[in-house]
Amino acid sequence: MGMALVAPGGFCELGWSAQHCPKAAVRLSADGHCPAAASSCLRSRGPAILWPTVATLLVAAGGSERRSCRRRRTGKKRDIGFCRRQATGGESGIDISELSSRIASLRALRVRDLKRELTALGLQTEGCVDRDSLLELLERQAPAVLLRRPSEASVSRPTAEVVETPKPITFPRNKDHWTHSRIFMKTYEDQRVLASAGSSKVITLDLQIGTTAVRFMVDMASRHSVIKTIIAKRISAVDVGKPAWASAEARSKGIRQVSLGKVWFGNLDCGPLELAAVSEGIQTPMGCAGILGLDFLAGFDWEFDVANERVRAFRIMKGALPFDVSSMISVPLQKVRLPTGADLLGCRMEVRRPGRSLEEPGGCCMAFPDMAAPRTMCTWAAVSALNIKEPDKATSLDGSILAASASEHQRCQTADLHLRLTIGDGHVETLACVGDAEAFKDLELLTWPSAILGTDVLFRERFILSVRLSMIWLSP
Repeated sequence: MGMALVAPGGFCELGWSAQHCPKAAVRLSADGHCPAAASSCLRSRGPAILWPTVATLLVAAGGSERRSCRRRRTGKKRDIGFCRRQATGGESGIDISELSSRIASLRALRVRDLKRELTALGLQTEGCVDRDSLLELLERQAPAVLLRRPSEASVSRPTAEVVETPKPITFPRNKDHWTHSRIFMKTYEDQRVLASAGSSKVITLDLQIGTTAVRFMVDMASRHSVIKTIIAKRISAVDVGKPAWASAEARSKGIRQVSLGKVWFGNLDCGPLELAAVSEGIQTPMGCAGILGLDFLAGFDWEFDVANERVRAFRIMKGALPFDVSSMISVPLQKVRLPTGADLLGCRMEVRRPGRSLEEPGGCCMAFPDMAAPRTMCTWAAVSALNIKEPDKATSLDGSILAASASEHQRCQTADLHLRLTIGDGHVETLACVGDAEAFKDLELLTWPSAILGTDVLFRERFILSVRLSMIWLSP
């Protein structure tokens, strides 16, 4: 709606006084303008003075519409199409078709190219390590930036003649030495466990290596971090020779130590990372390049919020744990040398039947937390104190015959039993796999009173790991 100017004598430029203006219910503004509608004045005065005032009215109307457009942009719902249709002139001069084309071009880019383009637009991309988070940032913030800065919104299209070298990504230094990021719970079926055990969700996270986000599975039961050889070649990892532990612990040949250079997790500088490149024998969920083992996990204190798929990592060399563990089960760990010569972190555990008193003696064994095992497993020796014998066909506590993995002419290898486990200063109950599981054969622990704590016990809600304190904390 336009405005008529008011002369110093109290009359608008069309000849109406402020008292007789058709819409004089609104007082004169402090700057000498009458906010009444000029259209009423024009209709009363006739066409003789219409054209000298049209330009002034259109300019005022255009400014009002642009201000309305900008107010609408700052609201919770940004209707870009409405703003572009209503404004007679904008800051960017980009029409809707061109804006949509640029958004579509950005969506079609690869992850590293999309991240580079969003960074060039001035968006904060640190912590966005996967395609979903980058697309969310694109949809939420990029349209407004593209409207304001059309010259910087062009998408680079590399040609065969020009090959651009990507600039190294720089992240802000974090003086507190901590970061938080997403984790991805991926379905994983451990081939070392019976098919009846099913599959479970394991923790995977993304590391930023140069301009590439590489996903790894996390497993504290793996002493050394490994990567698939084909992935190491794809990301141009540097071969630095044979690892010192390969001849003693690894049975397969062809293992090489490779350097990935400086690695970032979120906005935390993890420094140069070296791990073993293995061509076969790595079992990971689909899309994972390898396993981050105990050698990598030892550099941080970790809080895995499994329920919300988030993780916090602190680089603290001394001092108290930076997480709240008041309602959690604390479990001390100790280094155990296996018959294979490898060292793993384990904890003492007592095994009892469900519903039995804690005063009743139970079976004692050494349990090894395994973040990739879909369920908890025990050897027959671990439950020998419960008077559960190892029959030809395993039976449950009520006498019913359980499903066995071996053929009928062979001794039953495993059975599913409900057990009550005393770990640290707490107790948990679970359906455990008892018997000669393949995992115990690989570790040469079939005759040991031993157990493997799987994700059914570790990942109930929160899981906290501190290798420097030799402790884990479990949700009850």
